[in-house]
Amino acid sequence: KEFSIKPYYFKLEVTAFKPGHYGFLRKKMLFGSRKIQVMSSEDLIQWRTRKIFDTSEPPLVFNDRHIRNVATGRFRINHRFYRIEPYIEPPLRSPNRIDMTYETSQASWIDGKLDGDTVELNQGNTVVNPGFEVVSDGQRAQKTFLSGGVTYAQFAEYNEGSWDGETDHSVSITVGWNQEGIYLIVVVKDDVHHHTKGMADEGDAVKVLFADSKRENIIGEYLFALVEPHPDSDFVRYKLGADAIEQWGVGYVEQLSGTGNFEVMMVRTPNNGTTIYEMLFSPEAIGLESLQKNVKFGLGVA
Repeated sequence: KEFSIKPYYFKLEVTAFKPGHYGFLRKKMLFGSRKIQVMSSEDLIQWRTRKIFDTSEPPLVFNDRHIRNVATGRFRINHRFYRIEPYIEPPLRSPNRIDMTYETSQASWIDGKLDGDTVELNQGNTVVNPGFEVVSDGQRAQKTFLSGGVTYAQFAEYNEGSWDGETDHSVSITVGWNQEGIYLIVVVKDDVHHHTKGMADEGDAVKVLFADSKRENIIGEYLFALVEPHPDSDFVRYKLGADAIEQWGVGYVEQLSGTGNFEVMMVRTPNNGTTIYEMLFSPEAIGLESLQKNVKFGLGVA
């Protein structure tokens, strides 16, 4: 409604128990600090939070604002309905939309070599099918779970694609380190994991991104893939090192940005649908001359 005379603010005062013990003798109960919120609406359907109170900090008073119509000089109060209810902190969300459980990780010391074997998996911290939020149009979340009040998925179907469970497609990521650099192992189990396109990023591949500790600036990007066709009974390997190149089969290796040296061994075993990407990045890949404990950096694997 509009008023020709400037109205008072809408005033709402809430009374609540202060933190403390209440009751009689041995039946006293402890009331802790709580948060409550004032909500308002124009239509009793759409509600929004206007103010949050802490019961340990009285007085709990809310004054609504008025709006002046410049053309008419009249004043208006938009929201006409108000209510009080407990305030629940919104769930923590990663800016990368991944499960907060995987927001940070501690890399273990790994003694290993690039040989296409996964024995090093037992030495490092491994993440299997990390959860993520599905928000893109056309994607269908599969194997969803609730974590911290947020729904995550372990796989997303797209267009005509379908996922029949972990035997259809799964991925594990292991991160470790030693004096030589950052050790990264990605194991993909997929009944159809192949690359038949002309560019490395047009088919099944692994992309690795390094960033600073705040994940604000990209330090280096790398792209790895194995091409098809290949003999069904043979391993397919590709190794690129700083000093020498050894190659069995054919693969794509691209350093999209960054100055660090790296080595990669990619092994595919067609009869069980397993592809292993085993990578070693020099300290320069994360902008350092050497590695030591408590070093922090950002890592993305896709």
